[in-house]
Amino acid sequence: MPLLVGGTLSSWVEHVKPSDQHKHRVLMQVLQGLEHLHRNRIIHCDIKPGNILMTCKDERAEPQIADFDVSREQEDRARELAATVTATLAMGTLSYMAPELLDPSTSKKQLSHKCDMYSYGLVMLEVLT
Repeated sequence: MPLLVGGTLSSWVEHVKPSDQHKHRVLMQVLQGLEHLHRNRIIHCDIKPGNILMTCKDERAEPQIADFDVSREQEDRARELAATVTATLAMGTLSYMAPELLDPSTSKKQLSHKCDMYSYGLVMLEVLT
């Protein structure tokens, strides 16, 4: 992986203080990256500002999703049609995890792209407020 000198998304927002327009552009690029992962049946499982790295320090920075240590691949298409995905123990950063992954009454933790989208929503909230 190349060296990305811009640091994490959260440090970039803090130090560069980009315009709202540029924040929106960066968040849209992150969303497009997640869409690419999900089309290729990969669930990241740990979307957070610390796992979004920036390519440079100025307002022209570009985001890259990093840290695929806990990512999972969705099960085959037939099981997707039956509304199930890979069952696994929930892993990731607690404060960015979807509530259904933390519910102790759930016997099997079900992962789907929806878990990444919940985390992405929290990232958006953090970056834009």
